[in-house]
Order: sequence, then C-alpha cells, then structure tokens
Amino acid sequence: MSATLWYKCPHFLLFQCVVAKLLHELCNYHRRVYPVMQCLHAISKDLPTRPLGKQLRELYGDTLSSDVTSTDAYKTAVGLFRGIGRDDLTAVLRTSVDVLSSADLFTETVSVLSDRLAQLDEMDTFTVLKESAATPRSSLKGQQQQVSYSALRTDVVNVLDETFKKYLLCPKQLPLYEVFYFSNVSAVRRHLVGTPRAAIQTALSLPHHYLQCECCEVDKEAISASMPDICVAYKLHLESGRLINLYDWLQAFVTIVDPDMLDDRRKNQQPDELIQARFIRAVSELQFLGFIKATKRKTDHVERLTWGGC
Repeated sequence: MSATLWYKCPHFLLFQCVVAKLLHELCNYHRRVYPVMQCLHAISKDLPTRPLGKQLRELYGDTLSSDVTSTDAYKTAVGLFRGIGRDDLTAVLRTSVDVLSSADLFTETVSVLSDRLAQLDEMDTFTVLKESAATPRSSLKGQQQQVSYSALRTDVVNVLDETFKKYLLCPKQLPLYEVFYFSNVSAVRRHLVGTPRAAIQTALSLPHHYLQCECCEVDKEAISASMPDICVAYKLHLESGRLINLYDWLQAFVTIVDPDMLDDRRKNQQPDELIQARFIRAVSELQFLGFIKATKRKTDHVERLTWGGC
C-alpha cells in the first residue's frame, strides 16, 4: 500500500472511530465521577469513625487505586447511612441534591432525591400535627410512622448506593485509561525521591559514569592517576579499616597521583606542597560528604563512617 494512502485504509478508519469513542467515554467519565465523588464525600465526612476519610483526597486516592464501592469502608458507610435519624437523613438529601444538581448531569437522580426529600418533609409535618392530639392509638400510629420512615430511608440509601456504584468506577476499569493516568508509582518515586548516597558513591568510585571521559574509564576496583583527587582518596580509604592514618593515606595518595615524585620526596624528607594541598582538599571534601570524621583517640588519624560503598 502506498505510504500516502495508508490513512484511507478501512481498518485504520475503524481504528480511529474506536479510539475516538473510547476517549469520549473517558471524558464523560471524568465529567460524572468528580461530582459523584464530591457528593459521597460531603455526606460521609461526618459519619462516626469516618470510614471513607475526612479529606476528599483520601476518597480520591481510594477511587484511583481500586473500586471504592467494593471496599469494606464503603460498606461500613452504607451501613451507617441505613441507621441515621430523620435530621441526618434530611441533611444527606439536601446535600446530595445540591451537589448533584450543580453538575446538570444527574437530572433523574436529583428528581428522585427531591421527591424523597418532599416526602420526608411531609412526614415530619404530619408527625408534628399528630403529637398535639394524643389518643390511645398514638403508639400504633407512631409505629406506622416509624415503619414508613424506615422504608423511605432504605429507599434513599438504595438510590444513592446505585448512583455511586454506577458512576464511581475505578479508572483502571476503562479502556485507554493510560492516556490520562500513570500507575507506576515506583518509577515516579525513583525519579522524584533522590538517593544522594548511592549517586555520590557511584560518582566517586566510577567517575566515568558522570564525566564520560576515556581517561577515567577503568574497572570499579582500579585506581588511575587521571581520576579526580577526591575519587583517588575515596578509593584508597575503602582499603582501610575503621581508623585511617593520615600519613599512610598521604603516601598512598602520592604513589597514585605522582609515583615519580615519591623517590625525590624520600630523599628530601619533605612532602611536595602542591600534592599535600590536593590531598588535604580531597580529605576535607570527604569529611564534608560524611565519609570520615576527626577522632580524639589519635590526632593523626581519622575515623571512617561508611561501609560497603565500593
């Protein structure tokens, strides 16, 4: 098939239609899930023990990770709704109607909840009128009123439960959810949460990994004079025990950095000032990075603080 006509292939056109439809369904999901989530949070945040959390972000996190309507916390919340009093049920109905009506996407549900709210208001008014006229049959009528209220409360909870189960879906259940969501938390944590010690030890033991220079490209255990002074000092300190003799460390450093100068220094019995300055700077940098520290046991020694960094 010609490269200029591939987009006219019937299979490709069908693929375009399917992808467009699935993306449209995802957009509709986003338009509906947020108002429903806000509704559930608004009516559940003041429940005893707050099974779905106190903050909206807690419910949002549960919705992203799993089917929240199948969790024990949600079932606990529904169970608490089935035992609330009239005042609390009225508040739940008013809150649900206000939140859902603001989205203009749940007309049928809002209409049903508004009817149940009107029935509850009429039931309260009827009960107040009956309380002023006590009769021998008042207890029986009170029981009938309680049965009517229980049925109304059960109906309201069932309507809300069906609404939440219908719209409050986990996005992982939808096709092409990867377009909007990224669930690989370990990869995000690896890039956002740094590991400075590992990076520093890699830089000191394998400077070629960051410098990308051929002169430093040696084995991990090898030491080259072309390496930065701090890398040379770091690799030498890995060969020592808990206490490091500074003079022996300096001699080993000179042997690596400038082996020709070692014989001359032995003859003159005076260390080269430039090499000594480079060594002191490398030791100070290692101390600043937390690899060594001064010790009071021996003035000419330092104490090693890290292990297993080779």
